[in-house]
Amino acid sequence: MARFYALKAKMSAMNSTKIFIKEIMPRAEFAADCKGNICFGSGYALIPVHNHNMSEPYLKAWSYVLSTEIMEYQYRLISTNLHSGWFRMYKGHIEKVFLPKIDFNDEKFGGIIYAIDSNPLDSMSWQKLNIYLCKSLSIDDTELSFISSYIQR
Repeated sequence: MARFYALKAKMSAMNSTKIFIKEIMPRAEFAADCKGNICFGSGYALIPVHNHNMSEPYLKAWSYVLSTEIMEYQYRLISTNLHSGWFRMYKGHIEKVFLPKIDFNDEKFGGIIYAIDSNPLDSMSWQKLNIYLCKSLSIDDTELSFISSYIQR
């Protein structure tokens, strides 16, 4: 299982491959910096603990996983909710996030990630990723329905 640590907008993080997370957001939005050449002024960088140069496919896959409704539900439960409906993630919140176990050799998972990478606006591919993660997290259909309706409101 991948482990990440969060850094608050530090210069030392700029040259590492990383996943960006905004500090305040309306929905789960993560972005991968696969070359280690993008900097940011606000938010956090998720840097792989054991491999500071995680390969591009893994970084992208994790950024997609972290951007799903299933994961957003978790963030909303542990983060600071704002009156606007947005939520704020601090380092302490990020450290509490439970990452699902993912088999990166699973062809089904790879196909879903490829579909999202090819067309990030394809809602069906995102839904397939949510369903895939539900199985990994032992979330049943009833719970998924509740989570989806909670996120949509």
